[in-house]
Amino acid sequence: MRLTTSALATFASLALPSAPLAQTYTIVDLGTLSATPEDGVRAADINNRGHVHGENDKSDPFGGGVQWRSFLWDGTAQQEIFPLTSGSTWSGGLNDADQCVGKFTLGGLLAMHGYFWDGGPIEDRTVGQRNFTHQMDINYAGNSTGTYLSEEVWQYRYQYHAFVMNSAGEWRDVGTLGGHESFARALNDRSHAVGYTRDAENHHLGYLWTFAGGMSDIGHLGGTYCDPEEINNLDQIVGASANEVGEHRPFLWQGGVMSELATLGGSTGRARGINDFGVVVGTTTDATETQRATIWNSGVASDLNELIEPGSGWDLTGARAINELGEITGTGSLNGNQRAYRLNPILDAPRISGLRPGFADRDNRIFGFGFTPGAVVDLYYGFDPGVTPLACGEDLGIAAARLFATATADDEGRIEIDLWLPATAKGRAPFLQAAEPAACIIGELLSQQIR
Repeated sequence: MRLTTSALATFASLALPSAPLAQTYTIVDLGTLSATPEDGVRAADINNRGHVHGENDKSDPFGGGVQWRSFLWDGTAQQEIFPLTSGSTWSGGLNDADQCVGKFTLGGLLAMHGYFWDGGPIEDRTVGQRNFTHQMDINYAGNSTGTYLSEEVWQYRYQYHAFVMNSAGEWRDVGTLGGHESFARALNDRSHAVGYTRDAENHHLGYLWTFAGGMSDIGHLGGTYCDPEEINNLDQIVGASANEVGEHRPFLWQGGVMSELATLGGSTGRARGINDFGVVVGTTTDATETQRATIWNSGVASDLNELIEPGSGWDLTGARAINELGEITGTGSLNGNQRAYRLNPILDAPRISGLRPGFADRDNRIFGFGFTPGAVVDLYYGFDPGVTPLACGEDLGIAAARLFATATADDEGRIEIDLWLPATAKGRAPFLQAAEPAACIIGELLSQQIR
């Protein structure tokens, strides 16, 4: 489907629609690929389909040791991502097309190659000549970032460097800030990358890298350590940085300014995921220095353990990523065993993601959930808040709302709609809202800036 200029929704400063002060969740165990219950499962990323990328420990039942296998959880079960021959695979990142990247062994543990996976056999995406690549993240266009073993030698050893790669496999080393190494963490849909590097004094610095500006230091919270973890499409960055006394604290960086995020009363924390609505997830310690999965909404820290049903058997020790629908993945303990989870927001009304990635002159997609399975869903846009009556008797929260797309919810109550936004959409800022006309159900209202 292609939207004409007259049928465009362009959005203002991505903020989640009005929600209860304390969002609550149901929790789903992502299961395991191992026959040994004690083997761990860890989450790495979540996309706007609610699918999760991660990895398993797999013990050989005959005593042959442990293999590691990455997976894509498709909402029902884990799809195992196999190496090209024997060995192991480890997780990296995931995009909205269910494409995954990571690393795998090739011919033993001495060779670690990067992989790209799109549902079939993995594709080797190795960089350089030194037999080590870890593909760390992948964006909507199939561009990726990762770390490889470069040709630079320091103290008689080849040094790790970060890289960016396009979907055709062409890549470039992003360099350092004067030191000997750099490591990649994440890549947004603008192909801006974050990670950490060293300067000439061997300080541990966080960086933002862009094609136009190269690598720049994002600063710190007063110490000499900074480790970014994630970047969203507004170039907001989260991670951990040392303060003046050396404590590693969670941070949010935006517009050149780094701000410390609160912990749950303890001394340390790490922010690990952020969506385009500015909602942050990660890990902090509480007043007893116990590690807890944490969410920050409008800067307020909450313990995710207190937002799920009591008595579930879960101890949520960390949150890894959050999508634009507010679904969260992370790793915790379920009845004493390490397991990965997905938290599903309990909604008062259906929710949509906004346009992903939200760029003009590009293909975009809208995701949604919380609809009646099989229901017809209408999507509306407008440029001002207000009231537009629907034939069923309910009102939209948009003045002079116009219908621009229709979808049918799947068996899980989810929708996906593909749209093309022309160049004239850039800079515009409308509102979006969905409705089920048959049941007269009105979805949450949101706004978004088209870039």
